[in-house]
Amino acid sequence: MFNANFLGSFGDSLLTLGKELKKNNDQMIVCFPEERDWMRAFKKEDIPVEIVPMSYPVNIKGIIKLFDLVNKYRVEVIHTNFGIESRIAGAIIKFISPLHPNLVWHWRGGPSRPNLLKKVIGSAIYKMLDIMLVDIHIPNSDLIREQLISYGIVTPKKVKVIYNGINIDKFNPSQVQNARNELSIESDEFVIGNVCNYRPEENHKIIIDTAKIVCSKEKDIRFLMVGDGSTREAIESYAKELNLKDKVIFTGLRTDVEKMYASCDLTIISHERCGENLANTVLESMAMEKPVVVSNVGSIGKVFDEGEGVFMVPPEPEEMARKILELISTPDAIIKAGKMGREAVLKRFTTNLWAQEMRSVFMEVSRSS
Repeated sequence: MFNANFLGSFGDSLLTLGKELKKNNDQMIVCFPEERDWMRAFKKEDIPVEIVPMSYPVNIKGIIKLFDLVNKYRVEVIHTNFGIESRIAGAIIKFISPLHPNLVWHWRGGPSRPNLLKKVIGSAIYKMLDIMLVDIHIPNSDLIREQLISYGIVTPKKVKVIYNGINIDKFNPSQVQNARNELSIESDEFVIGNVCNYRPEENHKIIIDTAKIVCSKEKDIRFLMVGDGSTREAIESYAKELNLKDKVIFTGLRTDVEKMYASCDLTIISHERCGENLANTVLESMAMEKPVVVSNVGSIGKVFDEGEGVFMVPPEPEEMARKILELISTPDAIIKAGKMGREAVLKRFTTNLWAQEMRSVFMEVSRSS
């Protein structure tokens, strides 16, 4: 159960989980808040898809629908994702349903703390639900685990970290064609990519400032900015102010992001809160054998070292530009780092591994109930 407009790599993971459960004679029912084209992938695999309205804090129609679904399918585990509304709905259903299904809360980002009052009230509510109803919390990074425990909203022994997984068949550099012709990028141009939603915490301004420095020192450079969101218009305007119109390509939302990675030589990511989780964009880039220059905040440094294709630098344009220019001057190092990155993903961060870990969690909570 989750609320997301565009699934991306998480959709691949969820689909793999459904197949893993089906292979073991178990069943997954996926609840979406509204009809979407990508639901066809689940239906094609005979994974039931149900439309359940979700809104904050509670959607009564959604609760009634969930209650009926739990009884209809004899649900044993509720796995919530994406947003407090799904967590609250899951907790309500566990409390009111005569089946009392086990409750798994998935954390793909740290809890919001907008002000002191909401922090105090929110922590109290979360802690109460944790004690009374939640069976296990699944953060997708060690830093989120530490945050949940430090805020006092989870019982430490109920927390298990499971990192995200990537579809290594979809993100396979030997199988994906680049889109340089479509994007009017010459074959001899060096391309630095960024695939990310446009939100304030992503700090795209640093990337544009980095582009200004790099383009002033090297010719035949292009920056490929993939994604959409609330800050995109402002970032595009800022790039024009810096006279980078011909150097920075804004593609908007793309569902073929693997082709965008294939069009790049390396990628750059600068999150103000990059450390709350291990961003899928890092793993996708690594799977496509593209080295990543990323701000050295949070959990990234606890997971990778530079031998695995991830180059961590301070979140400052000068430092990011310095590392990019260094890599441009050593093309063999780029190739080596890219191959090491994919090897790291194959060993630890595939959708198959993620699905197997999640099924183990479901089986564990079911046995202990």
